[in-house]
Amino acid sequence: VDAIKGWVLDQKGTFVLSDVQAGVGGSPATVRKAVEELVEAGQVEKLGPMADYQGRGRAPIQYSRS
Repeated sequence: VDAIKGWVLDQKGTFVLSDVQAGVGGSPATVRKAVEELVEAGQVEKLGPMADYQGRGRAPIQYSRS
């Protein structure tokens, strides 16, 4: 979890959970938990679904460093 949080805090611009998984690894649940902890701490902002998403299923949620 600490490695995931460190990777997220080094990011510039927006990202989605799959970017975090690709960059540092971890299961979807672990990545989501780490990012949500950063959101609750005020270090990351949850921006909402990607506006221009064209893929299948629901649009991924975008996040940004606060």
